[in-house]
Order: sequence, then C-alpha cells, then structure tokens
Amino acid sequence: MRWILRKRTKAFLAENYMSDEANERLSPQSLMRAYTDGRNHVTEVYAAVLKSGDYVWIKTDVSLVTSFNSSDVIAFFYNTDISSEMTMKMILESIMHFEYDEITCIYLKNDSYSIMAGKSATPDLAPTGVYSKALPVFCSTVAEAERDVIYDLMTPRRLMEKLEEQQPFSIELHMEDGFGNSRLKQMRFMYLDQRTGMVLLTRADIEDVVKRKNASRNCWNWRLKMPKRRIKRNQNFFPESVMICERR
Repeated sequence: MRWILRKRTKAFLAENYMSDEANERLSPQSLMRAYTDGRNHVTEVYAAVLKSGDYVWIKTDVSLVTSFNSSDVIAFFYNTDISSEMTMKMILESIMHFEYDEITCIYLKNDSYSIMAGKSATPDLAPTGVYSKALPVFCSTVAEAERDVIYDLMTPRRLMEKLEEQQPFSIELHMEDGFGNSRLKQMRFMYLDQRTGMVLLTRADIEDVVKRKNASRNCWNWRLKMPKRRIKRNQNFFPESVMICERR
C-alpha cells in the first residue's frame, strides 16, 4: 500500500505543495530502503499553507531507529517551520541572480577562495582553490590596459592594506567575455570576519547603469546651458524643465 504523507498533514495544513518525488521518499518502503542502505536520517523541505491561511516552509526530519523490544524499525517525524530561513534564502538568491555576476569568499589567512554564487568570468577557474594561484587566471579576462593594476590590487597583501584604509571598497574595471566584447564591472570587497581574514568579493555589471547616468547627465547639462529666452519660447514643449531651470 502506497504511503501518502500528505494525508497526515491535513489536520494542520490547508494546502501541501510537497512534490510526488519527496512524498515517495518519505513512504515506509523508501524509508526502509534508506535504513537498509545505512542511512538513519532523511530530510525533505516543502512549501505549504496553514489552516490560518499563512504561507510557510516546512522541514520534515525523519530519524530511523530500531525498536528496543524487537527488530522493527521506527520512524520519528519532526516538522520545523523554516519560513524565515527559506524566505531569506530566496531573497538572497534573487538579489544574487539579478544584481551580481559573482559572489566569492576569499580566505586571506590560508590563501584560498570559494565561489559561492554566480560564475567566474573565467571558465577555467575552479569553484574553489588556492587564491594566489588562481589570481593570474582570474585577471586574464581583465582588459589588458588595466590588468597589472587590478592584479596588484587583488594580491592578499594589498587587499589587507586597502581594507585597513577603507571598508568596504570598490573598483571599476573592464572585463572581456572571450568574444571581443568588453563590459564595465564593479568589484566590491569587504570583511565578513576580519579575525579570520574572510573577505567577501562581489562582482556586478554596471555598463548599462553608467550609460543611463551619463545620458541623463548630458541631458540636464544641455537643458541648463540653453539660453533663457529660448527656454521661455519652448516652455509649451517641456514646462517641467523650464521650472527646474529657472529655480536653479
């Protein structure tokens, strides 16, 4: 007989969004197979709606133990509300997806790094490794005219010096994508834990943002330089600009 966990949750859930695969993994047959394979702990996470109408995320932990009085296997189910953690995780994932190309942790004291989210600008760069050895590979995609300066700035010694002066600090640089295209990027560095030398590096594409700012600045400069009488004559076309210009 197929075990359906969803039926057990109807007492306190209005809706259960557990997938069929997750539901099957929590069936008696699957749990027994897990126990036979040497696993005595199974965890599933799923979204649900409480009877109150609140949307929640639930983590179900199953502990498998042998009964003291027999050879029967007993499954203990523990349900935990992890809504806050999952909401924060989704927010961070959205921010990382839309705002950043890459998020990396650099461990200055043991000379290592780990790419936590996104992907490196250099396909040959491993997700984790020795920082000082990976630095030349990383800088290989930086525009040639800026490469030496960026390399020097990102060495462990210089990073520590810069972070002592200012935290966080950011640099702008041009990076190439391997197809002859160059994009303006911003890299920001800050300590996550100064005692252990753990540094957070974020990289974002700011090419389009800078272009929009420059276009807006040029537009305002043009309006402010127009002769006053010409502004008066054309006020029917852009009265808001006229008022702003006259106040300034």
